[in-house]
Amino acid sequence: MSSSDADTIKELVEGRAAAVLSLAANEGYFGEQQGADLELEAVEFTELTLSPDGEQTIPSRDATATVIVTTPIQKHACNHSHNAHGGYMAWLIDWCSSMPLVVLQGADSWRTAGVTTSLTIFYHRAAPDGSKVRVISKVLHKESGKLIATATHVKADNWTGSAKL
Repeated sequence: MSSSDADTIKELVEGRAAAVLSLAANEGYFGEQQGADLELEAVEFTELTLSPDGEQTIPSRDATATVIVTTPIQKHACNHSHNAHGGYMAWLIDWCSSMPLVVLQGADSWRTAGVTTSLTIFYHRAAPDGSKVRVISKVLHKESGKLIATATHVKADNWTGSAKL
């Protein structure tokens, strides 16, 4: 792959991740206030090639993607114990764990983030108000690196290619 193709792929992938992240803060939608706090820290991927027209990426069967997002735990995301609410953590995991699918999208797959069919979360410890968390595949307490929650997220690709009535 040429360095020009690699640069184009990187630009496409980072643009997708940033676009999905910006949707989290759309006015009037669930999570708007929390979504505004999300910061894209890094996007990592392997095994993507550029389509012949240079407009899409093509993931290989072994393609991988990691998206790292950080966010401060703010009062509006906390319960009365001043810790991140479990519902907020579920939303955060749901939103952020969908992003690698969009990074790996090809012309025929994952044109959207799909729909969640199952989300199982195990909470390990609290994330107090004022702290920061990092979402990779797990939610980690940014300052201490201690595990806060793990999840299994099952998705379905609901993209049909065209809308028909």
